Amino acid sequence: MLRQLALPVTLFGERELDRRDRLRRHIAEHGGTVDAAVAAAGALLVVGGVVVGGGGGGAAGAGGGARAGAAGGASAGAAEPPPQAEVFYTEGPPELREARLAVARWSLPRAGARLRAAKRVRADAGGALARTRAARCCSEDAARRVAQACSEIADDRPVSGARFSADGAALATCGWGGQAAIWRVVAEPGEDDENDADRLLRTGGRGGAGAAAAAAAAAGAETTGLTRARGWQAHADRATDVAWWPGATGEAALAQAAEAAAEAAAAGAGGGAGAGAAASAAAAGGDAEMSAADGAGTLALATGGAEGAACLWSARGDLLRRLEGHSDRLARLGFHPSGRLLATASFDGCWRLWDPETGQCLLEQEGHSRAVYCVAMNHPDGSLACSVGLDAHARLWDLRTGRCVSVLRGHVAQALSADFCPDGYRLATGSGDHTARVWDLRAKGCAAVIPAHRALVSAVRWHPGAWPAAGGGGGSGGGGLGGHYLLTAGYDCVAKLWSGRDYGLLSTLGGHEGRIMAADLAPGGAGGGGGGAPARARHLVATAAYDRTVKLWRPEPEDEEDEDGVDEDGLDSGGMHI
Repeated sequence: MLRQLALPVTLFGERELDRRDRLRRHIAEHGGTVDAAVAAAGALLVVGGVVVGGGGGGAAGAGGGARAGAAGGASAGAAEPPPQAEVFYTEGPPELREARLAVARWSLPRAGARLRAAKRVRADAGGALARTRAARCCSEDAARRVAQACSEIADDRPVSGARFSADGAALATCGWGGQAAIWRVVAEPGEDDENDADRLLRTGGRGGAGAAAAAAAAAGAETTGLTRARGWQAHADRATDVAWWPGATGEAALAQAAEAAAEAAAAGAGGGAGAGAAASAAAAGGDAEMSAADGAGTLALATGGAEGAACLWSARGDLLRRLEGHSDRLARLGFHPSGRLLATASFDGCWRLWDPETGQCLLEQEGHSRAVYCVAMNHPDGSLACSVGLDAHARLWDLRTGRCVSVLRGHVAQALSADFCPDGYRLATGSGDHTARVWDLRAKGCAAVIPAHRALVSAVRWHPGAWPAAGGGGGSGGGGLGGHYLLTAGYDCVAKLWSGRDYGLLSTLGGHEGRIMAADLAPGGAGGGGGGAPARARHLVATAAYDRTVKLWRPEPEDEEDEDGVDEDGLDSGGMHI
């Protein structure tokens, strides 16, 4: 096509994607269609370095007369351009403006609280800096000791998605068999960021875990496991991803799942119409309205399918709503931290924003030249989203204005995953070029390139943490406790944990017999059991793979050391120099 339009076939340093973009821009500038662009160029054809006129110009050897005639015809035609058949963008409904205002009202106070917490850490107010460093040290030490705790068959076909609930009590999975499932996470509390930081500060960096703590960690490791609470057929085709609604807790979901299972068992083989009817409606492409009349309308999960639709589910397995609009299969999906928006990425080249309450599509966002594979919505402020696709680019979007604020270029193969760090200014992306990149959003550039795997990187996840809420409370009194390490998973059948400080390798999690499709980290934060909630185990890792299994990983008990917890190299049990 470039030859037919009399354009250079390639420019110095130009890649295939850049050449395609140049052709697209040229066509857009000359009528918007291929026929118009060819007509504007006079249907010239370059053969062996000789320009041959194809639009009535005869041979092109008479001093470029054919070129002049073609240029004159093009200028005459340009005087009266053809009427535009359709707009070049997708107009948003009036509800989109209200959604953007809601995101702004939700994000601005949290952004202020996060920045104030970061300033307190830098100023070392109340020992915040020492506490943050000690917590990071303990997290890295726990990451070095992560090992496999249990493994379960999750689907008849490869498992494509795995996500922890907001409280870490439950794990949701989905697979290519179209099934979705909720699992109870059985893990006694072990490593805890804030408690470990207090211990290090209290002992001056020389305190070991102690016999009681080591015994508790050993007992917790022995009782770690997954118990299937509820499963149902979510899609007739492959299920591509699963995401928890931010307002859903694992404990409530497990209670609803147990109730539904008890009702199905009581009804017998012929009476279980609830979840079965919902699953049949989803598989057949039917619709269902969100209803709380029977207590089954509480949103818990969203799943994406290869048929191009996303489904909203209760923890009982009841279909609440079916979101249709994409023209190709879905890839990844995710909720906004406020719970008011759902983002879906698709192979049709765009990503969409949905209102989970009404099921309305609020935005169809173009921008990528190829399929969009993932949309990260987990920025701690809720103000930014990041979309990555098969064009190898990552695009940052301001959800409050709808503008693309930055394009992050650097990967040389398709970008497949993205995740925001809890500190708010770092972003990790994984790609088919076998690397994970860490981007500094303040500098709008790449901060580190991690040669993570020997195959494509399918998932990246930051160590989660808890930052102060909009009111300024919460956290550890010294900022957030997240971003201490980075989890990557790849098609080389292993997952790895990397330091969030210098991006050095902490541990390699090997055990899967197939390529890892998804991975997640259990929510961390500033201590467990706050507000009457039960304490949860920290540093739990879940991986889902092509071998149809989902595996749970957690830190092993610390090795026996001398009484003061100091080894021969002058390092304490957490790796701190003393």
